[in-house]
Amino acid sequence: MSVVRSPPQSPITYTEGNRDSIATMSGIDRFEKIGGSQPDLRKIALSDNINQITFRAKRKTPDDDFGAQFKQFQTKMESIIMDMTKTQTENINKISQGVSEIKEQISLIKVTTDLLSSEQEKIKSELTNISNFRVNIEEKVVAIENEIASLKNSPTSMINTSLLSYEDFVSETQERSQREKNIIIRGIKEIKSSNLEERRSHDGEEVKKVLKMAVSDHMEPTKTIRLGKYNPDISRPIKVIFSTSEAAKLILRNKSNIKSEDIKIYTDETPYQQKYRNNL
Repeated sequence: MSVVRSPPQSPITYTEGNRDSIATMSGIDRFEKIGGSQPDLRKIALSDNINQITFRAKRKTPDDDFGAQFKQFQTKMESIIMDMTKTQTENINKISQGVSEIKEQISLIKVTTDLLSSEQEKIKSELTNISNFRVNIEEKVVAIENEIASLKNSPTSMINTSLLSYEDFVSETQERSQREKNIIIRGIKEIKSSNLEERRSHDGEEVKKVLKMAVSDHMEPTKTIRLGKYNPDISRPIKVIFSTSEAAKLILRNKSNIKSEDIKIYTDETPYQQKYRNNL
């Protein structure tokens, strides 16, 4: 590398005290004193300043430190986000579980409400049946009273009025209430068999056929019983028992639908009713 030097300057003459001095400038601010007995202080100061100047490199932050700080910050943010995600997931699971429990409780409440509604309907039906039963009892009481009065006034009556006590009256009323659920069917032929179960099964099927002829709806009796002792030469009448008196009344009202001349259907009368009817 070439160094450009300034050209030599012409001597400069200046007065220092009472003496003349001559100096030449070479380079930058460099003077060479010619003549004189005192040293040039400017030259010494200039030389000292140049030697005392030092240059220090500026400290720079390494790129690795910034990358490490950013990595640490990124790790912290990821940890915070993971914690937030975990907490949010747990909260969502708790909410979902709570919603499921609420749905189950709502289902249980609905089932309970349906059961209560069903029980309420049953209670209403029972109250209606009780009311109808009371009306029927009142009608029966009136009918029995009329029959008693008629028997008292009838000269052909064979019944001792002293026997018609209060207990007999109550017993007759209860028995009629029970027999209202029954009908008597005559004309169904009885098979000749010593096996009781076989005879009962046959009678049940034949009774169902007769009931179907009377009423198109399916009528299922509670029980069927042959009256009297078994005799292979005689077909005994059958007592058909239903769960309600309405079923028996329905059959009696529609017995004309049965076209068979051999089949006859009657009400199940008490002995007192039979005796009264025979005396008419």
